[in-house]
Order: sequence, then C-alpha cells, then structure tokens
Amino acid sequence: MDELKSLQTMRADVPEVTPEAERAARLRLLAADARPEPSRRFRPSRTVWRLGAVGVVAAGTLAAVTVLPSGGGSDQPGGKDAAPRLLAVANATELGERAAHRVETDPGPVAGPHQWTYLRRALAQPSARSAVVSADRLLRDELWFKLDGKRLTVSHGKGPSRRYGGIGGWPQPGRYTATDPAGLRRQLEAAVRAEKREGHEVERRAHRNGAPSPAPITPPTPADVFMQVQSLMDLSAPSPRLQAALYRLLPTLPGVGLRRDAADVTGRRGVAFAIATQGGRTRSEIILDERTYRYLGFRRVVTRSFTEKELLRRGEEGGTGERFAPGALLDWTAQLAKGVVERPGARP
Repeated sequence: MDELKSLQTMRADVPEVTPEAERAARLRLLAADARPEPSRRFRPSRTVWRLGAVGVVAAGTLAAVTVLPSGGGSDQPGGKDAAPRLLAVANATELGERAAHRVETDPGPVAGPHQWTYLRRALAQPSARSAVVSADRLLRDELWFKLDGKRLTVSHGKGPSRRYGGIGGWPQPGRYTATDPAGLRRQLEAAVRAEKREGHEVERRAHRNGAPSPAPITPPTPADVFMQVQSLMDLSAPSPRLQAALYRLLPTLPGVGLRRDAADVTGRRGVAFAIATQGGRTRSEIILDERTYRYLGFRRVVTRSFTEKELLRRGEEGGTGERFAPGALLDWTAQLAKGVVERPGARP
C-alpha cells in the first residue's frame, strides 16, 4: 500500500479514496491509544498521521551527511575501527541517558533549509488476507524530502517531485523547543491534540458522505507521546539537542520500560524502549543499537489475543473480524540509512 495516499487524504484537493483504503486508514487511526476503549490500530499511532504520512512509501530514514549504516564502520565512536565496549544497560533511564550522550557527542549533520533529507528503510508488509506483517514480505524503498517553511516536497528520485501546500501530518521538529522532559512532553501532547482534532475533522467530513460518525476526541496518553517520539526519529531530522531531549523524555513516560534482545526487521539486534499500546493488546518498541545507541527501527507485537472488530467502536460496521494471536507482528521496520543531499535522486 502506498502510504503517501494517507497523507493525501488530509488534503482537500485529492480524489476520493476507495472503501478499502478508507477502512485501512480508519484502522490505523486506532493504534496509539493505550486505553481499552477506541484504541487506534496498527501503524500510525505515530500518532497515526506520521507513519501514515510515510509509512510504507517513505521507506527510508533520515538525516546525516554521511550514510550511517547499521552499526559498524564510521558509525562507531572514536573512528571507523574503534568498537565501543558493550555494557548492558540496567533500565530505560540508563538507556535514555546513554543514547542522549551519544547524540550529543557524535551528532552528525542535519539538513539545512535548502537541502534534502534522504531516507532509506525496510518495512515488513502484510499479506492480502491479513494485517499481520512478515519479514518474508519485505519492502525496501528510498525517499527524498525537504521542509520549506510550511511546504513539504517529496520525491522518489525519478519523475517530478510532489509538493504539498501544508505539512499535513508530517513530523515537525522545529515546533519543539523545550529540552526538559516535562516541558517537552507538554509540547508533544499539544501536537497530539492538534492531530487528533485534525483527524476528527477528516472523519467528520467523511461522515457527511456516509462513513461512520467520528469517535470523541480523547486526551493524549503516554502511548500517544511515545509514538510521537518514534515518528520524529523515523521521519524527520531533529537537531542533536532535540534528539537528546527525546531520549531523556522516553523513560519518564508512565509505562515505558526496557526491552532487551529486540531486533529490527533486518535482524539487527538491539535494546528497546517499550510501552503497552492498544489497551494492552500490543507492545510498541523503539529499537536502538545496543553498541552505538542509534535508532534502528520500530516494532509492534501482539501481546494479548484480540479481533480486529474489538478495535472498532460498538455499532460500527466494517472489519473482517481477523483474530490476532500473541506474537503476531503488526509493524516491523528498519532504518537502513540516513543522509543529507543537495537534490533528490542523490545519495550520501
């Protein structure tokens, strides 16, 4: 599925989506809420719109003037041949502090206003009959984008670039100025509320055309904020200062813990910040390299059996009733490279 279509649905001038695409988007909007009621579904919790903005097609990752592949070579502190000693982290707080210290001492370049961010990512895809994803169905893709004021330009390296008059749901790192956990959390919650209002308005307009009535807007949850952080790491180019603040914020969110022996979709091992999502039905993980503490990818795994229809509000039609068993994966990604280039189609 081309998830740029999810971004386009937020624009008034795009054509009407198919019923299948509408259903898929609605289910994705159910993913982030951590309470038992109308939980949002797979993927963009980020807070939905984000991953929605780039999820599959965005397949890539962000920002640094040199490619930072999985874990060796120039990604190692102290030069390309230096391998840091592996010391197990004790808890999520220690992981956050180590990751913050790493980005403060070895930040890497960030795209300027006239430069393009190069993204390359791998994503596990669902089958035609199930929402469960598998590493056997892997999509690799590249994306170039730049943010110019309030305009977003996206390219796939061939053909014309696509320009959007508004940022839509794309992560906007420039809106976050606080570096203390409490202040940064308030700013992230404000962004979540704005996105929920925007999503509610989209659903309200769809309701006028026969779609189900929109669910009430709920307050931001720790899971919402967690997914907002994941979105910033995955689909934007936050400054080193902001990245460090995000890593220090994560352990302060209620419910966030440390998950050892995590792995991205390409098999790279790491450690993860983890939180319960979808009313405790799933666990979402932000995975970091266990040696370098750089972002590796994201995973959402089922922890308690449920059916697709349990995610829909009572009385709402639609859904296949698919049952998800513990261990099933609903999202699984890997950030393969990130870089800054002068034009779309170029690689770091």
